[in-house]
Amino acid sequence: MRLDELTGVKRHKTRYLSDVLADFQAAGGSVSSGQYGTVLSMPKWSYVFKFFVSDDPYLRFVRWAVKNPSPFVPRFYGSARRITPFYMRGENTPQVYVVKMEKLEPITDLWLRENLQNLFMNPSMGRRAIEMFRDNRAGWAEMKAEMAQKKARLAELKQLRLRGERGSPDERFALQDWISENSEVAFFMTGFEQFPSLAGLLTYYWDVFLRAPMEDAHDIHANNIMHRPNGDLVLTDPLWEGGKSPEQEYQEMMRAEIGGYDDDYDPEYERFNYEHGPKKPSGYLMGGERFAKKPKRPKPKKQSAPVDYDNIPF
Repeated sequence: MRLDELTGVKRHKTRYLSDVLADFQAAGGSVSSGQYGTVLSMPKWSYVFKFFVSDDPYLRFVRWAVKNPSPFVPRFYGSARRITPFYMRGENTPQVYVVKMEKLEPITDLWLRENLQNLFMNPSMGRRAIEMFRDNRAGWAEMKAEMAQKKARLAELKQLRLRGERGSPDERFALQDWISENSEVAFFMTGFEQFPSLAGLLTYYWDVFLRAPMEDAHDIHANNIMHRPNGDLVLTDPLWEGGKSPEQEYQEMMRAEIGGYDDDYDPEYERFNYEHGPKKPSGYLMGGERFAKKPKRPKPKKQSAPVDYDNIPF
């Protein structure tokens, strides 16, 4: 499907977005919707189309990623384009953005989903772990074996205390200190072993993305990172505006729903005039329209001259 095909389907101009998406799904397509956009894909496609309305941070991210390609951001096939939708929607949504990008998969691993934020928020310990992961695998193997031994010994000492046997407090404290000191590095290393691209993603984020000249706050969590079929992790939507009140965020979220009017039933819309075609409800734009058409001003009627009944010629 070419991108321009998504802008010119005339038969949809009097239908709601929900109807068009239902047809797309019936044809085998997949639809994923979030607060700020909708993603369309087909099983045979190696790409997806993402539509969004008012998500300035994402638009800035797309433009930045197009100009600064990296294995750790999605491959975009051109920048985001603003189009006039071909379906009926509210007057507050005259146009939408659409971007074509590579197809990615969501993160499903529970350990990674639960720990992603912690991994990104600790660069000092993360860099130490990355250095060990890349240059000192033997050191990591020794640390992992020693960690297992010390945890087992600490468990033995705790069992002694439960049985009323004193044991050595100094040994117990020393074990706890060593485990605490090295547990964060071990935490990172566990992630690197399971997800080989994680070390590269963290390095890219700390050394490149954090220094990018973007005004938005960063929003890193498991729903804003995806992976390619080969397992490579990718930042997909790492920015947000921030600094807004809950009410402002709620209003923006409501305005950002593509189409704006996706109710299953609208009595005004259902009143069709079958002789002259469907009647457009007030406050809506037809497919292909960018501006609401102003009603034509009625022409003033010509006033005929008064009848002179005295001079009627018959």
